[in-house]
Parts: sequence; C-alpha cells; structure tokens
Amino acid sequence: MRFVERFFGNIEWVLVSLFLLTLPFIYTTQLLDPVLYSRFLALTVFILLLTIAFSIRLFSNKVIFFFTRVDKIIFGSALAYLFINVISSMGVINYKEAVFHLTKETTYILLFFYLYQLLRNNSKGKDVLIKSVLIMAGFYLAIGFVQLWRSDFTQFNAATDHYGYYFRQAIGHVLSTLANVLLFSSFLFMSLPFSIYGLIVYKKVWRIISGLVLASALFFIFILASKGIWGATGLAFSVIGLLAYFYLFFMRSKQTGKLLPNSFKIALLLVPIVILLSGYLVLMKSDVKLAKMVSDKISQVIDAETTLQQDYGTPMPTSTQTRVYVWKNTLELVKEHPIIGIGGGQWWIEYPKYGLDRFEHDIRNGTMLFQRPHNDFLWILSENGIVGFLFYMIIYIGILAVALINFLKQNEWSVRIFSALAFAFLVGFMVDMFVSFPRERVTHNSMLAILFALVLLLIPSDEKSQKRISFKAYKIALIFFMLILTTLNVWAANQFISGEKAARAIKYGIKTKNFNLTYRAARSVENTLYTLDNFTTPMKYYEGVALTSLKNLEGAKQAFLEAYKINPYHLQVINNLATCYDLTGDKQTALKYYQVALNISPRYKEALINKSIVHYNLNEFDKALECMLQIPVNEKNPEKFEATMITICKRKAITLVNKCDEQKFKKWIADSNKVKATFVKVQKEKTNFDVILLDELSK
Repeated sequence: MRFVERFFGNIEWVLVSLFLLTLPFIYTTQLLDPVLYSRFLALTVFILLLTIAFSIRLFSNKVIFFFTRVDKIIFGSALAYLFINVISSMGVINYKEAVFHLTKETTYILLFFYLYQLLRNNSKGKDVLIKSVLIMAGFYLAIGFVQLWRSDFTQFNAATDHYGYYFRQAIGHVLSTLANVLLFSSFLFMSLPFSIYGLIVYKKVWRIISGLVLASALFFIFILASKGIWGATGLAFSVIGLLAYFYLFFMRSKQTGKLLPNSFKIALLLVPIVILLSGYLVLMKSDVKLAKMVSDKISQVIDAETTLQQDYGTPMPTSTQTRVYVWKNTLELVKEHPIIGIGGGQWWIEYPKYGLDRFEHDIRNGTMLFQRPHNDFLWILSENGIVGFLFYMIIYIGILAVALINFLKQNEWSVRIFSALAFAFLVGFMVDMFVSFPRERVTHNSMLAILFALVLLLIPSDEKSQKRISFKAYKIALIFFMLILTTLNVWAANQFISGEKAARAIKYGIKTKNFNLTYRAARSVENTLYTLDNFTTPMKYYEGVALTSLKNLEGAKQAFLEAYKINPYHLQVINNLATCYDLTGDKQTALKYYQVALNISPRYKEALINKSIVHYNLNEFDKALECMLQIPVNEKNPEKFEATMITICKRKAITLVNKCDEQKFKKWIADSNKVKATFVKVQKEKTNFDVILLDELSK
C-alpha cells in the first residue's frame, strides 16, 4: 500500500493506469471489428471497478465531490445531453440500437466525471494520468514501427506518378492496433499535447520519453498521410504559435516589466513566413518521393474532382465527393427531425432513405454500406437534434473557454503551458471530428475525457465547491444506483461481444456454405441487444439467407420481414424479401418491394434484374426490358445479368417476328452476340428496342 500511495496516491489511480496501459493490447480477431466492442467491454468493466472503489470510499467518508460553477455547467450539460438521448430514442426504428448508444454515451460521461473527481481528490493523479498516456502512446507507436518495418515499398519505389496512392498502398497495414489508419493518425494527434507538455515540464527520463513519443508521433502523422490530421495538426500548431506570440508581445511585458527588442520581434514574425516558404519550395521542387507524396496528397484536396478518376482510370466519385453526399443525406435527416433528432444509433439505419444513386457502384448496389457519416458534429446533430447538439457543444466550447482563460490568467508556468496546449489541440481536434469519426472509438473518447478532466482541474476551487454526502440513506441510494447502472453497461457491452462472435461465425458459415451454422449463429443473438452487424446488416437477414438455402421459403420470408422492420432501408434486405414473395407466388408484393429498393437506389442492379424477371414471368415484356436497359452492359454486373438480358430481348423480339424478314430474324435470335449488340445499341442511342431491331433486320 505504501508503494501505491507513493507513486499513485490511491488504488483508483492504479486502476486508471492499468486500463490505459493495457488498452493498446486489447485486440482480438474473434470479432468482426477487432477493437471496437472488446475495448468498450474493457472500459465498462473499468468503470464498474472505479464505481466499486468510489463506493467504498464514499461509505467511509473519504470522498469529496467538487462542483465549481463551471463544473455545474459542464456536467449539467452532460446530464441534459443524456436526457435528450433518452427522449430522442422513443419511437425509433430500432430501439435496441438506441439503448446501446445510450449505454456508450453514459459510459463516456461517467469516465469524464470519475477522472475529474479523482483528480480533485488526489493531486498526484495529474502526473499519473499524463505519464500513463505517454506510455500508452509509446506502446501504440512501437507496434506501428514493427508494422512499418514489415511494409513493402516496391511499387512506391518504382512509381513515376500518383505517389500518394502507392505510398498509402505500401503502408496500408500500418494501423497499430487501432484498426484504421485515420484512427491511428487521430490518436497520435491527441497524444501530442501530453508529449509536448512532458518535454517542457518533466525532467530526466520522462523528458526523454516525452521527446521520443513526440518525435515518433509527428513522424507517423506525416507518413500516414491523413489529410484531415495534417489539417488538424497544422491548425493546432498555428494556434500554439498565435498564443505564444500573444504572450510574448502583450502579456510578458506586463508580467516582467521588460520589453522585447524590436529586432527580436521582427525575427519572430519572419520565422513562420520562412518556414512556410521553405516548405512550399521543398514540396514543389524536390525530387524526393516523400515530398512528392505530400504534394500529391495536397493536390487531392485542391483538385478533388479528378484525383480518384486518375488513379483508377474510371469515372467515380472521389472520397471527398462521397463524404459530401453522405453529409447531404445527413442534413436531410436533420431537416426531418430538427429538435431532438432521429434517436441514438439510428443514423446508419436511416441515411440511405434519401437516395444512394449519387454514390459509387458498390454503395448504390448494396455491397458496401456506410457505418458513420465521417463527421461527428453532423452525427450528433442528426441523432440528437439541435437541442442535443447544443448541450454537447456547451461541454466542448466550455472546456475550450476554461483552457483559454487559464492561459490568460494563471501565473503558474506549467498550468499556462498545459492550458495553451489543451486549447490548441482541442481546436485542432474539431477538424478531425468534422471529417472523421473519432467519437466512435474507446481510445479517442478516453483521451478526450482525460483532456477535459485535466482542463477543468485547472480551475481554482474553494470550500463552497466541495460537497460531502453525509446522510447514510443518500449514500446507499447513490451507491446502489451507480452499481446497477455500471453493471448494466457491462451487460450491454458483453451482449455485443457475443453478437460480434456470432457475426463472425455467420461470415465463416456463408463463405463455406455451411448454412446450418449460419442459421444457428444468427438465432443465437435472438432477444439480445445485438441486431445489426458492423455493416448495418440485420442478423435476421442472415437467418433468412440460411433458411432460403435450406429451402424453407416461408421461414425465410418471415426472417426477412423482421429484418426489414429493424432496418427498412437496407437494399439487400429489401431485395431478398421481394424475392421471397416472388418465389412463394405473390408477384405483385414482390414488385412493390423491388420498387422500394429502387426508390432508394434507382441503379440497384439486383433489384432491376429481379424485377425484370417478375415482369417477364407476368408476360410484361416491355416493362421487363425497360428494367434491363437501366443496367449498363460494360460494368461489373451480377452473373445472371447477361443470360437474363438475352432471354428478355429474344422474347421481346418474338413479338416482332411478323414485321421482319424471317431468315434474318432466325439468324439474329440464334446469335447471342448479335442480341447483345442490339441491346447495347438501344442503350447507347436511348431509343426504342422495336425501332432498332426492325431497322437491323431490314438491312
């Protein structure tokens, strides 16, 4: 216990340190996402342990709660934000997703609250927290270096253009254990204020560790080439520079009574100009491939319209355009539910209903699905409305205001440095939140909670802000409530772990055509919170796929109907439901559901082909051909496309046999290549099939 008290202060800080140091190693291939839910389960267990430790101290009168005026605004807004989450979740399409979303938001706010109260109760906690973050960042970086060492740069070294593309391909697996290059870059960005602070404030070993972490983080941020993080880093360092200039030019003289020499002021003003010009010349004129890679990445922002078209040689939306399309759909959600939003966990269900036709081939054909809008602000705005977004921004802007005020008013050097760093990097982090999805991940939310708690700690407190719970019944009630709440959070997280294991088993079952395994895995999550896999596909959909393969069409139809209820805008769910109606004889209902899918994505090929087959079987050959003509021949099409197209063209042509030369008609109908050529010509000239065919057979 003496060791714990000497280095950590109390057992709670041991728990905090252990959680942060083990976080980089919580990674399992048994789940679809190796880190998302496994780390969330670890976080909920950690919060439960903290709750138990807090309860013991609370019961023995060893805990003081601190609530300054600012604290009340911040944590009051956090509670209001949770309340809006509850209200907006009423009447949602998928209430189980809303429940789990509320669980996540509650857990992150509890983490923020506990860290802050721990810091107030024990002054040693600040250094424990910062040093734990430094070691955690060191672990992530060490793993990243190993992955980088194993990278193959053969294609990049041989490249003569598109350096950014080939470099990204070479280091595509350099993710550390964050499962995504954007998230790895984002985490490293969030580690910078801690490593810079350690380099300036700490001594000896910790200064060396801080310097190594800082240099390594900047190196990886550079080579990972995430444009959003480059922008966030540039903004953060610009803000630090502005704060430094403001201090040197305006504040320093008031504190020390000494003025800076004019020559020194001029030199300070010229430094950033020289750096920017030098950087520009290096990027534009250098023959070094890494410099060309940076130039290539910058051009992707400046000339986003053509970048991917050049890389892949086919017309398609750029990544920037695709995000804009997603944001447009998200804004439509906001317009539809502006006050309290569509409900937590509902974005990835509802965004397709405003149309997918503008997106790339795989998205509009249901083989690729968005999991988040790549804009955390729009994510919050759409799910929690203007009211929820306002409360969230009160928290964020409130912390920024506290950091800036502390920088301007606090005299202690270390406080001023940390305040400036926190302010600058929280401003920069807003860029990342605007173009990415850091709030989805446990590591990033933990870092944000740590920064928030450390900034609030810098506000001076007095006896009026200290609260003790002396009435025993209140203590028991609070302890009981918190233990129940945090236990339920662990239960919810564990359900998602089980669901992810089932989803992985389903993936294996479908790959190996073991549909009995697929069916059992899909059924295993019945009556749990886990209803959608990581790709927004309902588990009931997989049950329907298995039952279809096992020739139980009525059971499959019921499964697809249940899947449709919990995700009514999923193209594959709608298509398969329609097909079940077709195969069980209800062709009109089948046509209705195919049209539902086509209303979402007019060029959805599976639905167009299947709808044309239904029309064909109903002897509606014109409608069948009309559907097929919407599918370009020379694109990536389903296997059954060509055979279906030829069959429908031939059947449509038979209705014209009396209007053309019989011998020419027989030769044409016997030659599939000629049938296909006629179909292509009709598509190209956008004219009537009858006119084109009769013209060809009259020659």
